[in-house]
Amino acid sequence: MLSSHSTNPISKPYDFFLSHASEDKEAIARPLYELLSKLGLSVWLDEVELLPGDDLINHINQGLRYSNCGIIVFSDAFFSKYITMEEAHALTALQQNGMHVVPILHNIEHKELTEKFALLGSKLSISTTEGINLICDKLQKRAIRDWGHKPYRSQGEYRNALEINPDLFARSVRSVENLLLVKDKNIFENSEDVSRPGVWMGSNNPTLVNLGFGIFWPFIVYFHGREEYKRSVGNYESRDRVIWLLLETMYNAFVFDEKMANDYDEKLNYTPRVRGWRSKRVEEPQKFLLQGINDREMNSLCSFLSRTPQIDIETIKFNEFEKIYNNAFDTQKNGYKEIGLLFNALYNYSPQSRPIFIRILCLWYASMRLVLNTHTGAMHDASDYTSAATSYIEEFIYMLNSSVFIKDGMQHDLKADPMVNYLRYQSPGLFSS
Repeated sequence: MLSSHSTNPISKPYDFFLSHASEDKEAIARPLYELLSKLGLSVWLDEVELLPGDDLINHINQGLRYSNCGIIVFSDAFFSKYITMEEAHALTALQQNGMHVVPILHNIEHKELTEKFALLGSKLSISTTEGINLICDKLQKRAIRDWGHKPYRSQGEYRNALEINPDLFARSVRSVENLLLVKDKNIFENSEDVSRPGVWMGSNNPTLVNLGFGIFWPFIVYFHGREEYKRSVGNYESRDRVIWLLLETMYNAFVFDEKMANDYDEKLNYTPRVRGWRSKRVEEPQKFLLQGINDREMNSLCSFLSRTPQIDIETIKFNEFEKIYNNAFDTQKNGYKEIGLLFNALYNYSPQSRPIFIRILCLWYASMRLVLNTHTGAMHDASDYTSAATSYIEEFIYMLNSSVFIKDGMQHDLKADPMVNYLRYQSPGLFSS
């Protein structure tokens, strides 16, 4: 037991704010972050959230304000630093507004906490001598009890089959086609200035939101159960193993976007994670605008969606998601950035300004159609996959060349053979006997 629980459950962008001294990062803070993230909990950690040039105090204050619970790793190093003690005082003050605080003791005794920080001396603490796994287990229980966190399936569960919703993938295929063949470019125009700090979402145009939901949702559903799917591969029949391999290919394309820029026939200059990226991406979006989303952000997004009342990630309908999106759009300054990051490539979209995203979409389009064909039993051997993949990629490029953007004079670098080769590389064994 870690402290008394609130009778007023709340839900904020972050489950935990992790306050610690830099000396304790490698041994305690980083392992806590990694394990809590694997449990589907969103954690504010300085080295993950802060980018070069960020206002340190402003971002820390925002992280404190939009977290359900503060974890404080008390140690001799923690007590010796001004900034960490200020974080502890801020967390203590926020308890009046419903903030939970959990003291973790690292190489100190509880009496030292009482002597040096009397305001938290009455809290039940936990020592790092109990081990990171036990600490995270107790923290997850706090999250479930106190603010309604919905845990992922038990780590011991396995599936005997990889079940997919073919309608979800068919809708995604149509949505990609609708994006390529869109007639009205105005739907992508930003209504918000995304070059300003704190603004993560450029538009809530209903057509754009509908397109994004259709394109991205199969990926969200797969990511939500990915660890369980991976553990269960040994139980699958050959058809389900092929589907899993294709879904992993889609996953790798989106979360390793820089590989999509470099592991290809023509490398692209793509450096989105640099100092001053907000202003730089206005002039050179193809180089500086994030066109994928990483593991950590996907964990945060799935955690946010999981604890949204009356929402089931695997069965959600568009009108339900639209409400979530619009709420995030209206409150984006409060830290709801993950949905904005998911939709990033659609804000002011054009093929020329989103070359990595176009490569990702092409790979997705071919992979999703191969998933649907595999699901129905239409694919039989490596030659079927090679022929079908080539055909789907060529169809994608044909639609891309029919785009209103291309007709207006914009160019793209996409070629069929390199994309087929990239798909072969990402799915070893699928395209060879």
